[in-house]
Amino acid sequence: AMHNTIGNDIPTVNAQTNKRLYVSLYNSIQKDLVASSISLTRGGLGVAIAKKAIGGMLGISIDLTKLPGKISRDDFALFSESQGRILATVSKENKEAFEETMQGNTFAEIGKVTKEQDYILRHNSKIVCNAPIKVVTQGIKYDRQKKAPKRNFKEPNLKEPKDYEQFLLSVLKHPNVASKAKA
Repeated sequence: AMHNTIGNDIPTVNAQTNKRLYVSLYNSIQKDLVASSISLTRGGLGVAIAKKAIGGMLGISIDLTKLPGKISRDDFALFSESQGRILATVSKENKEAFEETMQGNTFAEIGKVTKEQDYILRHNSKIVCNAPIKVVTQGIKYDRQKKAPKRNFKEPNLKEPKDYEQFLLSVLKHPNVASKAKA
């Protein structure tokens, strides 16, 4: 448990809601309204935003308070991997038509792509991240001490079983080795 919370909640999927979203997004793409889109899978919104900026080496400025729903902490908003969320970029010229096509879905404009090559995130009027895209793409670099691994390749000295049949049956009856379920 980190930060006195347990993050073991299994995400639930609302198939009807997600299908409506995907169909609306598909229709928007077919109408050539979407410049790019990405699902919020591994790493959630924070990683998806970085991938968007990296793709064109453009900057991005996001306001997390514009996300639909209540946000208790910026790290929850950034790294939640809940199902059925998509980050899309849309030009100013296509914004109105895109929003019309997306009616009936939960969506919001949360930021802008910029020419400055900065990755800027705000939450509650406070900047929580301001990093050059090059730094975001390179990741965190640090020196760590290198140690040769300790290895012990000696074979264990096991006694040979007197009765191989009995030995094999004792191994096979263990629940981690063989299933008791009927085939």
